[in-house]
Formats: sequence, C-alpha cells, structure tokens
Amino acid sequence: MAAVFRGRAQTTGRSVAVKRVLPNLSSNTEILRLFDDECRVHATLSHPKVVQYLAHGVDQQGPFLALDWVDGVSARHFVAPSRSLPALAAAMLALDVLDALDALHHGRATRGKVGPVLHRDLSPANVLVDSSGVSRLADFGLARALTFARTTTPGTTVGKLGYLAPEVLAGRPHSTRADLYALGVVLWEIIAGRRLLADLVSASDRTHAYLHAPRPRAERAREGMPTALARVIDGALAMDPAERFGSANAMAAVLDRGLTADEKALGRTLLACAARGDSTRRGRRRTHPTA
Repeated sequence: MAAVFRGRAQTTGRSVAVKRVLPNLSSNTEILRLFDDECRVHATLSHPKVVQYLAHGVDQQGPFLALDWVDGVSARHFVAPSRSLPALAAAMLALDVLDALDALHHGRATRGKVGPVLHRDLSPANVLVDSSGVSRLADFGLARALTFARTTTPGTTVGKLGYLAPEVLAGRPHSTRADLYALGVVLWEIIAGRRLLADLVSASDRTHAYLHAPRPRAERAREGMPTALARVIDGALAMDPAERFGSANAMAAVLDRGLTADEKALGRTLLACAARGDSTRRGRRRTHPTA
C-alpha cells in the first residue's frame, strides 16, 4: 500500500525513512485508514528492537510517516539459495525479534495506555538487519493495538499468505501465538534460502497446505542446525496454536539456554557479515522495502 524513500532530516542531516501511500491509492479510504492506524501505533512504540518512530503528518504530497533509517538489509534478501543465513546467525535474528515481540505483546514497548500490540504482518521483508548484526521489527501497517477501537473489516483476512497461521486463515480467533508462527516461517526460510512449501505450484494446493498440511520439520531447512534452534522453529510452526510456545519470552528462553556464549558471539558476527556483505554486493543498502 506504500513506498518508502530515503530522506534527510533538515535539522540534523541524519538519514530517515519516509513512508508514503502509493499515489494510485491516495483516495482509497480503507488504505488511508490503515495508514493512519500504522502512524498511531508507531507513534506509541519505543523499543530498541523496533524501528524508531520520528514523526507523522500531512504535507503537500499527502500523509507521511518518518522513521529512523536502518543501515543494512531486510531479511527477505536471505530467502535465496545463494544467500541463506548460517543457523547461528538466524538464531541471533530470532532472539532480537522475540525481544521485540515480547515487549509488544505485553505492552512494554508502548507509551501511554495503548497496551499490547499484535504485529500481524511478520515476514522477512519486515525484519531489518543493520550492519552491526542487530535486527529490528518494522512495518506496523497491519498491527493491531488491542486497546484501539478500530478492527479489521468483518470477513477480511489481512497479512501475507505464506506467513499467516492456520487459525488466521481459517477465520478463527487468534492471539499472539500467530505472530510466533510467522516468525517460525521466517526462520525456516532464511535458513533454507527458499520459501516454505515452495514446491507446491498450484494455488489450490498451496491454500490446502497452508490450512491443513503439517509444516516441514526444521531439519528439512538445513541439516545439522543446533538442537535448540530446531526445537524453536518446530514449536513455532505447530498447526495447533495450543501446541506452540505460550509466549515470545518462553520461545526465546529455549533458544537462549540452548546456545553457548561463544555460539551467540559467532552468530552475531555472522549476521553482521551477512548484512554488510549483502549490501556491498548490491551496491547500495536498502532496508525499507516497498510495503
């Protein structure tokens, strides 16, 4: 629904990301409502693992949202056979995102009386990795602050198909565990270097699989990954939400306890190298993809 541009703050000279609704959608009231919701949610967020909000408003070109510029890459670029992440690097990305989700889900990442927030659109494109190997959660265009009055239009499912939990696709009530499911898909894909269930060609086969087929085990993504990481991915991808981790904190605890200090340090270095190397090959650093 939007595009993101690199800009420069006049007062400080720092780079900023400026998000704008696409011109062909500028008169679409539903899109404008979603964009307004995103601005309202983002304005309440403050957490080191969430892209920093700077300002929002309306100028001669229409509504805008200004965010901190993250110098690195999105995790989407790792979903390719030649650029898949080492398992330990993916584990560090997971710990960062889980830190953000835990704060969002419990209202600790929000100011005022907003309370808990569901992201609802977690995908590789919405995880930004900077050149030091730190990951941040971005794009709250579909996020739902549980204290906001506005909700999704009845009969409508929002999000990217491959990352929606089965209960969301089926139109059943869902909780924070749907965000954990989406992270499980992200981890599987950045380690495997390919989309989950990518071997299914027809739309009908994919739809049936997303709703009913057990997800491939983590070992199918890559052999020899750390036991703790495989356990985290498999647990997150459980078809029944009751069989997933009860919280982002519980999921992070399993991963944190299962890795040594040396493995974490190596994983952070590998993640930083992947972000810097990827940026260099492309000739420029792009962190805020088209929404």
